[in-house]
Amino acid sequence: MNKRELKEALHAKLEEVGFPSPSMAQTNRNVDLLFTIMEESLVKGEDIACQGFGTLRLQTRKARVGRNVHTGEALKIPEHQTVKFVPSGNLKAKLNPALAKKAKKKK
Repeated sequence: MNKRELKEALHAKLEEVGFPSPSMAQTNRNVDLLFTIMEESLVKGEDIACQGFGTLRLQTRKARVGRNVHTGEALKIPEHQTVKFVPSGNLKAKLNPALAKKAKKKK
């Protein structure tokens, strides 16, 4: 799902649940605003935790040596920040129902 599809799905879901119908333009602005807020929070070093879904957090990747796959030449990859998504237990259970059933049986 890309950003455009996400906006369309949100707009359809809002109509489906009977939310006072926002225009598609309003839905687009709201999704764009949400991503802006998330980006600003991550830039500040803050985690974004959504209960029942998961957490986005910054992770520092150490500097390392990589290889150019075409030439075999060694390349220095500098230390850099990346975003890591950690799914919640609830989301993991929905994605892997067979594993969730096994976990419940063990208890």
